[in-house]
Parts: sequence; structure tokens; C-alpha cells
Amino acid sequence: MPVPTPDNDLRLMRRIDELHLESPFAGARMLRDMLRLEKIEVGRTHVSTLMKKMGIVELIRCAQDLGTPADWLVRAKHNRCLPEGQRLWSYTQAGEPLGEMVFTLASRHRQKARQVRQQLWARRLEIPAGKTGSVVVTCIVASEIGAPEGVTPVQWALLTNREALTLADVIELIDWYRARWEIEMFFDYLSFCTPS
Repeated sequence: MPVPTPDNDLRLMRRIDELHLESPFAGARMLRDMLRLEKIEVGRTHVSTLMKKMGIVELIRCAQDLGTPADWLVRAKHNRCLPEGQRLWSYTQAGEPLGEMVFTLASRHRQKARQVRQQLWARRLEIPAGKTGSVVVTCIVASEIGAPEGVTPVQWALLTNREALTLADVIELIDWYRARWEIEMFFDYLSFCTPS
């Protein structure tokens, strides 16, 4: 028997939904920080869990059914298993990369700013969305090469409704994601500097 969602979580989910409509680029960390600015104490993991419970894949499928009235770009944290048995990221990285990009990674959490060089892959595919449907997405994998010793390489797997057929298309979408990341760092700074 399914366990009913507690009232506190329902209220929190409603507020997360409102914030996400205002700031569709906001991820779990940024939403957590936005909620904390409203004096709502919640952890990033709980926000992420509630976002999953709210059904982001279902929202993506609804957008596709409506003719995709807005573009979306999300980070794929899970290396999904595809219907043919392959894994999403290795399937996307099969073959030669489209090219490379270089950017400066801003300083964060006591790490100095540094240059990042990534190889880029993109593949258009259909992924399952629940038991009965599927969505057409572009998966982008950006993998750092030549990371300094002792530093975790910057690796991103992104999903979007946009087609990305060229290196320029992929770089544009990664720049969108990097802008979101910069905004999250700003919120990290705000939450660190704002007294509780």
C-alpha cells in the first residue's frame, strides 16, 4: 500500500514548483538556497528527492505532447539503461567526439579558478518515459581531458529537447548549463554570507 505524502512535503513541493516556474534553470542546490532565503530549512537531497517525486520526466513528456512550448536542458545524473541494453552515456560517446571546448572554471569551495578542456559528444535518441511512453532527447556528454593531478575531472551529461547537430550547437547548450552553474555558485555565496 502506498504511503501518503506528508502535508509538509506537499507544501514544500508546491513551493518548489512555484520557484521552478520562476527560475526554470534552478537545480536542487539553488532551490534549496532559495528556500533557505525564505527561512525554510531543507537539505539538497530532500529537494532532489521531491523533484523526482514531482515527475520531471512526466513534465518533459507533457511538453513534447504540447509541441515543446519551451526549451529545456537538464543534467542527467543517472546513466540510464536504454531499451537495447546499452548505457546512455557510453551510447552517446560511441564514435569520434564532435570537438572540444575550453573555458575557465570559476573558483569554488576553496578551489582556485582553472582552465578546463572538454571533449564533446552529442546524440539524438528516444528514451523511455514511464511504462507507456517515450521522449526524444539529445544527450550531450562533456568530458574533461588533461585535468590537473588530484583534481576531479569536470564531466557533464546533459539532456535537452533541442537538436544539437554541430559543435557550435553543443557549445551553446553547454554555455546555457554553465550559466546555470554560475548562478548556483552565486546562491552558494549568498547562503554562506547570509546569517541564519
